[in-house]
Amino acid sequence: MLKARSRMKRRPLVALFLAGSVLFWVLLGVSRSLHQNKHETAEARSQDYGVTGDYTNVTTALPGLNLNDARLGEDVLDASHATANPPFLELEPPAVVAIIPVTKHSLDAISRVLLRFLPLGGLLQEVILLCPDELSPAVRDRLRDALPDDGSAHMEISVSTWLNGLEEGSALLYAARQVYADRVVIFDSDSITTVSGDVLSMLVAPLMTPLPIGPRGFSVTGDRVSCIEAGDEPQAAAFLVPPFSVATILIPPHDLSPDPVYDIWRVLGYHIARARFEGVGGVAVSRGVANNVWCSAVQHRPATSLDAERGVQPKIKPHAGTSEDSARPLRNDACSPAKLSVFAFAFKSEQQLRSFAPVVCRLQHEGHMAYVATIAARADSAQKTQTKVIDIFDCAIEFTEVHRAGLQLDSWLATLGCSPAAVVTSELEPHISAALARLVAEKYGPNTTFVSLPDGDMPYCDWMGSLAAEEWRNWRKPQLEISVITDDRPASLTRLLASLSAAHFFGDTVALRINVEQTAGPQTLRLVHEFEWPHGPVFVHRRVIHGGLLPAVVESWYPQSEDSYGLILEDDVELSPLFYAWIKMALLHYRYGGPADRSPQMFGISLYQQKNLELRPEGRHRFNARTTFAAAALPHPETPYLSQIPCSWGAVYFPEHWRAFHEYLAARLSGAALPVGGVVAPGLRSNRWTRSWKKYFIELAYLRGHVMLYPNYVGYASLSTNHLEVGSHVRETTPEAYERKKRLYQLPLLRPPLADGERSVGDSEPIGTGLMDLPDARMPGYHDLPVLDLLGLLATEDVLRERGLSRREKLFPCADTPAHLRSLLCE
Repeated sequence: MLKARSRMKRRPLVALFLAGSVLFWVLLGVSRSLHQNKHETAEARSQDYGVTGDYTNVTTALPGLNLNDARLGEDVLDASHATANPPFLELEPPAVVAIIPVTKHSLDAISRVLLRFLPLGGLLQEVILLCPDELSPAVRDRLRDALPDDGSAHMEISVSTWLNGLEEGSALLYAARQVYADRVVIFDSDSITTVSGDVLSMLVAPLMTPLPIGPRGFSVTGDRVSCIEAGDEPQAAAFLVPPFSVATILIPPHDLSPDPVYDIWRVLGYHIARARFEGVGGVAVSRGVANNVWCSAVQHRPATSLDAERGVQPKIKPHAGTSEDSARPLRNDACSPAKLSVFAFAFKSEQQLRSFAPVVCRLQHEGHMAYVATIAARADSAQKTQTKVIDIFDCAIEFTEVHRAGLQLDSWLATLGCSPAAVVTSELEPHISAALARLVAEKYGPNTTFVSLPDGDMPYCDWMGSLAAEEWRNWRKPQLEISVITDDRPASLTRLLASLSAAHFFGDTVALRINVEQTAGPQTLRLVHEFEWPHGPVFVHRRVIHGGLLPAVVESWYPQSEDSYGLILEDDVELSPLFYAWIKMALLHYRYGGPADRSPQMFGISLYQQKNLELRPEGRHRFNARTTFAAAALPHPETPYLSQIPCSWGAVYFPEHWRAFHEYLAARLSGAALPVGGVVAPGLRSNRWTRSWKKYFIELAYLRGHVMLYPNYVGYASLSTNHLEVGSHVRETTPEAYERKKRLYQLPLLRPPLADGERSVGDSEPIGTGLMDLPDARMPGYHDLPVLDLLGLLATEDVLRERGLSRREKLFPCADTPAHLRSLLCE
């Protein structure tokens, strides 16, 4: 089996449950007599409740968690009141509520169950009986029969209706969200009749740790799920299944998608592990319980008659076996829920795997299943596969060495269980890569993407871990075409082409078109013809009549399909080696991701960060997006953002918007819809620009309310920069004035901490690219992006559309607008 696993983060265990430990010792410090009285009270109370159990030594697996201390907060307070001196700290014991599901299967046992809870009234605030609506009358009858007539039951017991359409786990979690208490104890319809009195006492006691704690825990290795033989010592678990106790602050405020085998509980464990500093989903502990009984049978949620009526299958299939079988990992062969997916990774060596580890670890931490293999390089390698584990940072990755034979590659793919979103490999030998690509296509068809990454790009892939499954599946759809525009500036062109050659393209095919002006000299022409481009086809276009910058840019690219994207570069631009990663990440998210993140209003992606605002009529203004957003109290000042201003210093334009721009520009320059000198976007400095293509794109963006995505990295770190060289829009001036103006526009390029040349031979540690300096280390949702208008002021898309529509109605009455422009200017 080839899998990747995420080891639960082994934080310094002294820090685990620090808050509970500190509070306990503070309480103990009230007086020395407190310590003695606490144990006396605990002993008396345990006898009253008919439960026993000493948890004082439960500290080996998770030091810092002492269940005896943690569960006796109420006893400590009782003892403090018995002291001669008044306590310095008044604390209420935590309020604990238990939720018990009642189904037709467990209805007859509910009276017996409630009798077990009545003696716990000193610890339990309330017991909620959760049942389907049709069972509510019967449950109330059982409740009346179970409660004593003399009013001696010091506990509130209520009946709550099971929300229609929810399975048991989701119904329990929904009910837990409605609880007003510090802690909730969750049972399921099976565990309530089988849990021992010892475990029951542990669950209802006011525990100081917020994490889920209970007897039935699981560890996870990839998609291999193993029961934890819980005993005296607490053990970190990936997730727990009922019964368990958990602080209500850890109950997510939103619905979770159930796991097909382990119901909602596995997903809940992942949610808690990501939210908590301990990095675990729960703590498994159960003193004196024969845990292997439930673990070997794996029947924590058997099918009930109610389930049968709803068409619900058992969540975990019975697995007969001995106690040795109980330690055997359980295989989940069902495909993942929609939000969780399968990924497969194959590398030539462990060294390459280490470079790519951030991607594997992040996918695994987010609940996806990752299968990892290294392919033996020697023809005489042993045929038998070997499973190994590497540790890197806070992550452990399990991988299997697979022989290069096609049979073993086929066997490896067979272990995946269902279609992976992507099969990603390093740059394998051509015949191995071809064989694997063929196997993937035959086995999974178009639903799975096959990606082969060049060796040199492997350390720069951390951003791929943020991609959703749908974005991986669409990896090959966007086709970038780079258009370089040059005149007679060979030094500038050399610098731009060098930055293109140094960039990482992650195995993609990228077409390059070099547009040469008629006035270019022989040095520029020689440079163009000698340039080698290994990433795709190269086209060279040279004008025979001088056209100037406006037609040179506008005619430099035209989309051939809806998946064609144009990166337009003037020759005084220089690129970051990560520019393509930024483009790819943004395109996949905002053009091929979820429907909520796609918008017809976005017309492109800028590589350049805005450092100055140029469109205000009074002149240039300095601009810092992070400062602007912080001043507006936005929650994430580091977020990328949307601006109406089109970028001319390195930007990608979308096909439908570039076609619309061609239509608009043709009509605008012909005077068909408006005099050429007419003002379209009032109050902008660009109205004075006479030879700029960007002036007309600004007009179109204003009229249509369209926006472009901009990066917002710290210190103006940019994916492109402009060297402001003398040309169409930069006039010659004094050296001092030129350098001063140049500093206003030049930006530092975003580079990894270690450039390629500084890496030692054999260095395989992954490199943080810096691209993940984003909210939640991923591209934000489209509607979470701040929006700026043409003056750099915060606005909304609705406001921008209304402004544009109002202006269009004044300038272009539809009755007078040519028919071929009505869809552009009237709708």
